[in-house]
Amino acid sequence: SGGLGIESLELKAVEAMGSTDRSLDISAPAPTLKMPEGGSLLLISGGTGLAPMIQGFRFAMKRADRFQKVVLMHSERRRAAISEDLITNIKESLRGQHPPQLRIHFTFTGEDDGTSFQGFEHSVSTGRLGPKHLSDVWGSVAPGEDSICIVSGPQGMMDAMAPIVKTVGFKEESIHLLEA
Repeated sequence: SGGLGIESLELKAVEAMGSTDRSLDISAPAPTLKMPEGGSLLLISGGTGLAPMIQGFRFAMKRADRFQKVVLMHSERRRAAISEDLITNIKESLRGQHPPQLRIHFTFTGEDDGTSFQGFEHSVSTGRLGPKHLSDVWGSVAPGEDSICIVSGPQGMMDAMAPIVKTVGFKEESIHLLEA
């Protein structure tokens, strides 16, 4: 077609750098998920998994009135590992609003200097995400509630979270693992 898409611009940039590596990683498109109408959305991420979760978070913020509850839980080793760009992204998604059904929670498995992120409401805890964190922050899925949980992060974390989210009432078919 002759047009320059993102991919062709990236290839031209690689050629301009004189790279001898001619390999290109191509992955399949992410699956389409049906978001619950009137239900709840739980987004759990760890490490680099936060970046794709921001998209789900933005989706939910544009449609906050359609959800009973939206929770974004992110686990990181250190507070310093969360970039200012991601914090800015969260703030821009909120646009100065904070619907009551929305919660943002960070947990740190290592050092935590105790400072808060400025500009939006959130809670913080320490330790690995587990049943107690989920119960404290999320609560439980009401019987018959149309809820969905999306988990993104390192494979080990995703594998560990699937059985944990079942402890608060998520059904197998409501849990979606998204590679980061």
